[in-house]
Amino acid sequence: EPAVGAGAMVIALCDHLRNLKINYQRQLKIITQDTDYIACCMCYIQLSLLGCSAVIIHGNTLTLECRNYWYTPMAMTQYFTHWAQDMKAARSSEINEIAEAELTTQDTSPRQLTLSEYPTPI
Repeated sequence: EPAVGAGAMVIALCDHLRNLKINYQRQLKIITQDTDYIACCMCYIQLSLLGCSAVIIHGNTLTLECRNYWYTPMAMTQYFTHWAQDMKAARSSEINEIAEAELTTQDTSPRQLTLSEYPTPI
């Protein structure tokens, strides 16, 4: 939304999606912008209370100026949830790569055992 104001159009969209049985809190990512600081603050409060995943930018859409921006709590929650999942997946793939590297670097050629490596007789 390039000129969000207090967020009335975004709120109407969320209401419409809810009426269609679409979970806007999970399915909708919102980016809003306005030149008025007070309007951005009102939009932030309303979208936060609705549980929307949104970024509110205080800046000029036409000149691409960005003075400040805020993430709603739902946006931060989703960001960190995805970040944690990405880190878990990266760690898992890193462990797999290490295991594969160890398997490929093992020396499987026959060698002569030293005296200390022989099993002791019973």
